[in-house]
Amino acid sequence: MPFITEEIWQTLRPLAKDKKDWPEFLDQAAWPDFKKESHKNPQAQQAMDILQRAVSSARDFRTRLGLPPTQPLEALFVSQDARVRGVVEEFQGPMKALAKLSEIKIEKSFKRSSAWLGNAFADFEIFIKIEGLVDPAKERVRIA
Repeated sequence: MPFITEEIWQTLRPLAKDKKDWPEFLDQAAWPDFKKESHKNPQAQQAMDILQRAVSSARDFRTRLGLPPTQPLEALFVSQDARVRGVVEEFQGPMKALAKLSEIKIEKSFKRSSAWLGNAFADFEIFIKIEGLVDPAKERVRIA
């Protein structure tokens, strides 16, 4: 729908830092060249990678344990890396929504217990609290 994209162009053009380089109309603009380094953002790519692994892991726990998608889970992120902890802190809202988490705790270290089920990555570990949600005896039978 070209009229909608043109409307977006006209709205964004005055807000752009480099607006003098923007043609008056979208159809006069050059196609974007995504090979340019200016389009790359390593920090954003790393943050997205952390988020994808964390959300996928939480969803995987839910599937493996047979928990319903509506069951809110409590998550614990453990990482020695301050950058990883910062990403998790910054994006708690989307992570809670995407993985159906009721609470996210962020720690530098954690003493493991049978109340938590975990998954380890190179730069962080994610744990889901299973205490009260999963019967350990039934789970052992199911796994066996």
